[in-house]
Amino acid sequence: MPLRTTVPHEPAVGEHSPPARHAAVAAVARHCGVSRATVPGGRHAAHLENPAEFAALIRRHPF
Repeated sequence: MPLRTTVPHEPAVGEHSPPARHAAVAAVARHCGVSRATVPGGRHAAHLENPAEFAALIRRHPF
């Protein structure tokens, strides 16, 4: 059963992250019933490797 929440969220993963990380983010997104995002050019620290794109992902959600 998907976990529903009123808190806006979108799990994200770096484009060049290992396959296991992509699978984990996909599983979390499915479980929560939300979409997932991929940070272009990102790896493990996508927020540091492509901060502009990471910030754009955050700005997509009104808080």
